Amino acid sequence: MGWLVFVSVAALLACAAPLLENLGYEMALFISLISSLGAGHLASVYPSRVRARKAAFPGVRYSVLAMYGRAAAHGLLLLLLPLIIALLNGLRVPPCNLCEGLAFVALIPLPSVLLATGFGLLAGLLSPGPKTASVIWFVAFAGSIAAAFHGFHSTPAVFAFGPFFGYFPGVLYDTLIEIDHRLVTYRLAGISHLVLILSAGALLADPASLRLSLRRLSERSRIRSLVPLGVSAAVALAMFAAGNKLGHRTDRADLEQLLSTHVSIGRLDLHFSPETPGDSVKELTRDAAFSLHQVESFLEETGRERIAVFFFKNRGQKGDAIGARRTNIAKPWRSEVYVIADRVPHEVLRHELAHAVSASFGRGPFKIAGGLGGWYPNPGLIEGLAVAAQGPRGDLTIHQWSAAMKRLDLLPTAATLFGPGFLDTHASRAYSAAGSFCRRIKDRHGAGALKKVYSGISWKDATGADLNDLWKEWLGFLDEIPLRENDLIAAGHRFDRPSVIRSVCVHEVARLRDRASRSADSGRLDDLIALLEESVERSGGTGSTRMALLGGLMRSGRCDEARAMADDMLVDATVGKSRKNALREMLADLEYGAGNAGDAARKYAELSADAPSNADRRRLQVKTALAPLDSRVVAPIIEILARSPGRDGPSEPLAMLAIADAARVYPDNPFLAYLLARQYFRHGDPEGTLAKLNVLERIDINKTTPDIALAARRMRGQSLLEIGENTEAAMVFQEIANDDTVPSGAREYARDWMDRCDYYLSLEEKK
Repeated sequence: MGWLVFVSVAALLACAAPLLENLGYEMALFISLISSLGAGHLASVYPSRVRARKAAFPGVRYSVLAMYGRAAAHGLLLLLLPLIIALLNGLRVPPCNLCEGLAFVALIPLPSVLLATGFGLLAGLLSPGPKTASVIWFVAFAGSIAAAFHGFHSTPAVFAFGPFFGYFPGVLYDTLIEIDHRLVTYRLAGISHLVLILSAGALLADPASLRLSLRRLSERSRIRSLVPLGVSAAVALAMFAAGNKLGHRTDRADLEQLLSTHVSIGRLDLHFSPETPGDSVKELTRDAAFSLHQVESFLEETGRERIAVFFFKNRGQKGDAIGARRTNIAKPWRSEVYVIADRVPHEVLRHELAHAVSASFGRGPFKIAGGLGGWYPNPGLIEGLAVAAQGPRGDLTIHQWSAAMKRLDLLPTAATLFGPGFLDTHASRAYSAAGSFCRRIKDRHGAGALKKVYSGISWKDATGADLNDLWKEWLGFLDEIPLRENDLIAAGHRFDRPSVIRSVCVHEVARLRDRASRSADSGRLDDLIALLEESVERSGGTGSTRMALLGGLMRSGRCDEARAMADDMLVDATVGKSRKNALREMLADLEYGAGNAGDAARKYAELSADAPSNADRRRLQVKTALAPLDSRVVAPIIEILARSPGRDGPSEPLAMLAIADAARVYPDNPFLAYLLARQYFRHGDPEGTLAKLNVLERIDINKTTPDIALAARRMRGQSLLEIGENTEAAMVFQEIANDDTVPSGAREYARDWMDRCDYYLSLEEKK
C-alpha cells in the first residue's frame, strides 16, 4: 500500500511538470524509474513473506515461477496506476501522440518492471530476511544507475541504456526522440537476462527454505534444468558481446574505426569520415587549429593534454554512434569533442573546444564549474565561459545581443543565469547573456579571475566583488552600448522564444516536422500539408509551426490559402514583429508570382529597410533590384530567393544556370554579378569567386548596397585566404575592421579573420 500511494502521488505531481504532462518519452521514463524501484522491492521481500506465512506458499514444483508471477502482478499494478493517471491527465492536457506514448510504455517501464521483479526476487531468495533483501535490491538499483553514469563518464556515448530505466538520450536539447532499433534490441537482450535469472532461481531454489542452495546442483533430476539456464546464458552473453554493434554502447575505438581518417596538428587529433573530401579535411584541420589557438589565447591557458575532435558526416551518423543527434557536444574530462562536419569557419567548433580547454581548471570528475566539488554543475558558468571564448556572434557583438535583451526586457536575472533556471530559459537567451557577463569579467578582471571562479573560488575572492555588485556593473555597462532599431528587431526575433522544457508536445512536433521535410523532399506535397497542419494543432499554434505550414502551402501552390493564413497572422498580437516581416515578404513573393512585379518590388524595398539581419536585408535588396527586370529571365532567381519556394522552383544546379543566363542577358547588372560570385563561393571555388568579384568591381560594386558590398568584401577575403594569399586577405579584413560605417559585429568578425590570416601564415612558415 505504501508503494501504491507513493507512485500515485508521484504521478499526480509529475502531471503538472513540463514535458511530463503528456504520455510520451519523459513520462514513460519517469514511470519506469518509480515503478521498477517499487516492483523490485516488493519482489525482494516476497520470499520472506512466504516464509513467515504472510503470503501463500506457491507450491513445490514451480515455486520460483509462481512467486515471480505473483510478484510481477504487484509490480505491474505499480505501473498501471501511474499509467492510468497519465491517461486521465490527457483529459486536461490533450495527448500529443497516444500511440507513440503507449509504445514508449511498452518498451521502457513495462520491461523495467518485469526485470526489476526478477532481480528483486533473486535478491529475496539470496537473503535470510526482508531487510537484507531490501538492501541488496536498493544497492542493485542504485548500481544500475551508477553504471549508466559510469558509461557516460568513461565512453564517448551520451546516451545510456539500463535495465530499470530503459533508455536515456543524454541531452534534452534534441527535440526529436523516437523509438529506434537500439531500444528494441536492448529490450530483447533484457528478456534473455530475465530468463537467465528465473532459470538460475528455478535450478538453485530449495522449496523447503525458499533459499538458493548450490547443493541443488547435485540432484540428478536437476540436470535437465541446466538446459534453459545454459541457453539463456549463451544468448545473454552473445547479446552483450554484440552490444557495440547493436548500438547499446560506444567506445573510442568504435569512433576511430568509424571515422578512420586521422589528422594530427599541434595537440589536436582530428578524426573524419573516410567519405570526407580531402579539401574539406584540410580546411577543417586548419580551422580547428586556429580555433584552439583563439580559445587558448582568450583563456591564457596552454595545455599539454591532447584533444580529440570527431567530425561526423551528418546527424544520423552522429546519433547512431554517440547519441545527441542534433547537438554538438564536448566531454571536457575526456578531452574529446564531437561535432558534425560543416563549412569553414565551423559554427560551434570553437565553443566546444573551449569546453575541452576549460577542463584544465575545472572541478570534479567532469572537470567543469559547479558546487559540491564539481558534482553539481553550474551551467551558466560552463556555457558562459565557452560563449565568451567563442568569438563573433553574427551581426551584433556578444555585448550588443545582451544590451538588446535588456532593452526588450528579455534579460535573465543573475539567479536564473547561474542557477537551475538556466535550463528553463531558451538557450539563445541564456547562452548569450552568460557569455556577455563572462566576457565582461575577463575584460575587467582578467582571464585568471574568470578561471578562478570556474574552478570554485567565490566571485568575491576572485574579483574583489560579489555576484550582485558584478551584475549591477554589467547592467550599467550594457546601458551604454549603442544599438540601432534593426538590432532590437533582430534580438526580438532571436530571443523571444520559449525553452525546450516549456514547449508543448515538443517531441511530437519535431517528429511531424521531420516527416514533413521528408515528404517535401520526395514531392509528396499533400502529405506535407497534412503533417504540417497536425504539427500546428499539436503545438497549440506556435508561430514557428504556423510559419512552416504557410511555407508548405506556398510550396504546394495553394496560394489563396497561404494569403488568407498570412492575413490572419498579421493581425494576431501573439505573432512578433520580425515574424510579421517574414509574412509580408511571403505575400510579396506571392504578388510577384501573380505577375505584379512592381508591387512586389515596392514591398521588398519597404521590408529591406526594417529587416532584422544583414542576410535578410541582402536577400530583399537583391529581390528589389531584380523584380522589375524581364520575368522570363529573373523569375527562377526570385523563386529561389523566395521565403518559401513554389512547387515548381528549380533545383540548386538549375538556379546556378538561371543566374548565369540572367547575367549574360544583363551583363552590367551588379546584383546578378554578386549572385553569381556567391554561387561560386558557396560551392567552394575560390578562384571562380574572385573572378566574378572582379567582374562586380568593373561593373561598380557601389551600384549595389552597403550590405551587399560588405558581403562581397568578406567573400574576397575568405577566397584569397583559401588560395593561400594570406597577406592580401588580411588587408581586406583590416579594411573592414577599420571601417566605421560597418556594424560592430561585422568589424569584430573581420578582426577574427585577420587573426586567422596571421595564424595560417604562421602554419605555412612552420612547414
